[in-house]
Amino acid sequence: MIDCHGRSLVRAAGMCLFLSACGSEAWYHTYEPMPAAVWGKSDTLTYCLPEVPDSGLYDFYVDVRTTAAFPYTGLKVGALTGTDSLSAERRDTADCRVQTPSGIPLGEGVTLICHEAPLFRLFLCPGQRTTVRLYHVMRKEDLPGVSDVGLKVVPVAKM
Repeated sequence: MIDCHGRSLVRAAGMCLFLSACGSEAWYHTYEPMPAAVWGKSDTLTYCLPEVPDSGLYDFYVDVRTTAAFPYTGLKVGALTGTDSLSAERRDTADCRVQTPSGIPLGEGVTLICHEAPLFRLFLCPGQRTTVRLYHVMRKEDLPGVSDVGLKVVPVAKM
């Protein structure tokens, strides 16, 4: 399991610079690299979000970067979400389309193709902390051609 403890300050600073440079609408957006571009069945990725700045609705998305070695037309990603204000965790599944049935890649990019799929929408309060765990729910144990898996959180409406 890859978790959020022990991430370096340098990485966090780099992500802040990346987000500010891109002018992204996302409140939170980060990727975890997959060793050897293979996403294993036991590789659960944990994203510990910072404290929520404003009350409101937030859309959560899974971002997947694939290479030409990815052998399927789609990818199913499971999500387990917990917040410090919910008594139970929430489970969701995203269906990420990677290519057409005829093999034409979908998404954006040249060598690494980026695919985005919606997960869910949550109402969050200021100071609230949220943890999201992502894992693949495909039948095959190891998925070749998955280079990075990310989480993107976009504010929809502030209250």
